[in-house]
Amino acid sequence: MIPLKDDIPSRSVPIVTVVLIVLNALVFLYQVALGDDASAPGGSVAQAFVLEFGVTPCRLAGTCPTPGDFPHPVLTVFTAMFMHGGLFHVAGNMLYLWIFGDNVEDTLGHARFLVFYLLSGAGAAIASAVEDALGMPGAIDRLPISPERVFALLRQREGRS
Repeated sequence: MIPLKDDIPSRSVPIVTVVLIVLNALVFLYQVALGDDASAPGGSVAQAFVLEFGVTPCRLAGTCPTPGDFPHPVLTVFTAMFMHGGLFHVAGNMLYLWIFGDNVEDTLGHARFLVFYLLSGAGAAIASAVEDALGMPGAIDRLPISPERVFALLRQREGRS
């Protein structure tokens, strides 16, 4: 079964979690609205959007044959975390964020949770770019480090296991 909620009540309103879910949904809807007409001159607009705002190893390294000016390659580390490859991808990620995000936000506080989310997403984007550049896709996914593990370690440190 797919979980739809957890049994841990929150002490505060998960404002950041809700805003992140809305932002992710809006970016996904924008991607879908761009269409996917690969027969269009120069490829599809949606594909160009993903290439422009997604993380590309050669853009981060500055070795792309035609580097773009906008957005700055470092900014794509953050814009990429709001992009998704399909309906099930965004739905699964947002369900996961909805179920667990409120508890993490409740424990860390709103500002620290936002920083944690952005740093986790940036770390994942950089790790993905590095593994793609080195030709080892999926290697990072097998590491025993995840946001859940980091959160569990933070709770242990605070004595709240």
